[in-house]
Order: sequence, then structure tokens, then C-alpha cells
Amino acid sequence: MLNEKERSQNQKLLIASNIAIIPLMTSFGAIDASLLQLYATSILGLQESQIGFAIGLPSLLIPLQISGIYFVKRWGSKTTLMIGFALLFLLLPLMLIVPIVYGKNKLFGFAFFCIIILLMNIVHNTTKGVAFQPIIRESTLPEERGWFFGKMRLTVNGFNLLFFAILSVTLGEKLALHDYAYIVVLLMMYCLVAGLITYKIKIYENSQSPYKINQNFLDDIREIFANPKYRLLITILTLCFLSSLPLFVTYLAIGLQLNANYISQLITLNIVGNLTGIAIWGRLIDRIGFMRTIYIIVLMLATVGVLWLFVQPIELSYGWWQFSSLTLVLIAIITGFLQSGLKMALLVGVHNTATERSAVTALAFFNSTGMILGNLVPFFVGFYLNFTLGVWRFSLGAINIDSYQMIGLLSALLCLLSAVMCYRNRQLMI
Repeated sequence: MLNEKERSQNQKLLIASNIAIIPLMTSFGAIDASLLQLYATSILGLQESQIGFAIGLPSLLIPLQISGIYFVKRWGSKTTLMIGFALLFLLLPLMLIVPIVYGKNKLFGFAFFCIIILLMNIVHNTTKGVAFQPIIRESTLPEERGWFFGKMRLTVNGFNLLFFAILSVTLGEKLALHDYAYIVVLLMMYCLVAGLITYKIKIYENSQSPYKINQNFLDDIREIFANPKYRLLITILTLCFLSSLPLFVTYLAIGLQLNANYISQLITLNIVGNLTGIAIWGRLIDRIGFMRTIYIIVLMLATVGVLWLFVQPIELSYGWWQFSSLTLVLIAIITGFLQSGLKMALLVGVHNTATERSAVTALAFFNSTGMILGNLVPFFVGFYLNFTLGVWRFSLGAINIDSYQMIGLLSALLCLLSAVMCYRNRQLMI
């Protein structure tokens, strides 16, 4: 058990080691896959279905993340985490070779691109994807986890804001390969520094640690799903995933024909919303509880879908493009604001719901579910948009609804369903 001073020191190191994790993860298709989408559209010129396929493919191997539980129990969280950063450091430069291969043979180049994305996802999911949360759990108390996640995500998203803000003023119409080379070098430096910082984290791991005690994996699964709160958290995570706007960047680039500079500005605004949400939701989670926070957020997310009715392509906006542009800004900001709180509340909920013995499995399963959704949903959305974007359009007078706007409206309905489930299980909010 860590004392207060050790916990405080660990928390600072955890935040420092995570500072550039968002750009790193988006480079291989995780989170919102912003960097990967910019790379795929600007440098490789891939279609929506190909981008969706590349992002969705790793989901087929996400169950391999379960092997990360074995690594953590065998080597410990700290060692597993350092191995992960080292392997990502070695894989990142391969992204600079892809355009060369793709230029010579598109089929082979695309396959090479998918393999690299696949490998980076596997490495991350089986190392950091499992090992990071147990360290956080040991370094924080239940009543301070909301605030800690708030501080960490505020710092992480602050760096991400700075990162994309720089991109928004330095990029032209498209992301060039030499621009991406600088990004790769920055991410490699981050992996190196993060590994060194992780080495300094103090954590007491031995064969007698509760999560290291050998227990059948199926017994762990039965234990965590016997908890109604955990089941509800997984259900809400699944139902609300569409509200995170999968392939939003791709839609802006291909569906609305916006340039890279404008897209980067919208990404930056989304991050601003994220930062604002983090500053507010973290404290609120500790004060009113994670379940009440989730209920408030999903209700608000259900109202965001209405805004999609007012997003119109330039050629169909009949002079109202400025209004459509403002709507996109609102969607980007509000979605970032609410998603930051939802993700924090769900994660704090899993930490505080799981027992010490099953915590590693509970957190790994939760993360695996999120990653499966993060890969599978863009996969299907990509194919859906490939066949429907620009083809399916419904007119409601002056309002035109395309196939991506339908996704926004559907997400609102699913969030409303989540709110109803929260209300029906309101006894769990106590």
C-alpha cells in the first residue's frame, strides 16, 4: 500500500508519462483516429471504405488484449508498460515507408499499411491497454479518482490541443509526407521519454498482490458481471458510442469537402470542448457520484443529435453555409465537452465497482469493449458511407439529411435509451 507522498509522486509521473498519448493513439487508429484519417486521406488518398477497414481491422484481434492480463500478472504492470513504449518506438518509423510502397503497388501498399496499424494496436492493447489502469488504481483513492482523471486528461488534452493547434496553422490544403515525418519523430521521442518516466514510478508488486493471485479467467468474468453496476456501465458504453462521431474527420474531408486547415480547426475546437468538460466533470464525479454524472451526460448527448439537422453541404446550403459552419462548431465543442465527462465517469465507475482481485480483468474487459467499438464501428460506418454518402439524401423542405447526419440522429436515440436505463436503475445511483 502506497503512502500519501508516494501516491502523489506516482500521480505526477503517470500524468507526465501520458502527456502525448492521444496523438500517438490517433496515429494508429485509436480514439477518434484523427491523425490516421488525415494521413490516409491526404498522403495515401484512400477511400472511406479503406479507411474504415484499416481502423476496424484491429478490432478482430482485440481479444488478444486478454493476453495482457497474463503479462501483467507475470511481469507486473510497470515492466509491461515499458515494453509497450519500446515496441511502439520501433514501429512508428514504418509509417514513413508506407507511402513509398503504396506508390509502387497500391494493393501491397495498403496491405502493408494495415499490417503496421494492426501491429501497433496489438502492442498498445496488450501492454499499456492493460497495465496502465492497475497502476492508477494503486496510486489513487476511490474518492479522488474523478479529480485525478480530470487532472490527467486536462494535461493530456491540453497537449493535444496545442498539437492540433500547431497543425491547423502549419498545414496547407493537405498533410504532406515531410510534415508527417516530423510528427513521427515527435511521437518516437514521446515513447522514449514515457518509458523512462514509467521506470521511476513506485509500485509494490509481488506474488501476493491481490490481482496477481491465480484465478480462472472465467471466474473473473462471472464475478464482474454479477455486479449490476458493471453491467450497466458496459451497456451505456456500447449504446453511446455513436455519439463520439466515428469517422467525423473523414466526413468533413469527403462528405463536406472541407480542407485540412478547416478540419484541423474543428478538431481543435473539439479538444477545447474536451478540456472544458474535463475541468468540470472530474470534480462533479467525486461530488455526486459517477452514476448520476452519467445520467446527466447521456441526457445532454441525446439533445445534440438535433443539431445535425442544420448541417448542410455548401452546394445545398442556399447561402446558409455560415449557419451550417456554426452548427459544426457547436457539434464539435459540445460533443467534446460531453464525451470527456462520459468517458471519465464510466472509467471511474469501473475502478470503484470492481473488487481488488478482479480489477485487472474488469478494467481490461472494459477497455477491450471500448476498443472493439472504436474499431468495429468505424469499420461498418466506413462501408456504410462508401455506399450511401452523396447517394442517400432526404429532403425536409430546406433541410437535407445525408447518411452521416442519420448516424448523428441515431446516436441521439441510443443516448436517450441509455438515459431511460439509468433512470430505471436509479437505485444504483445511491
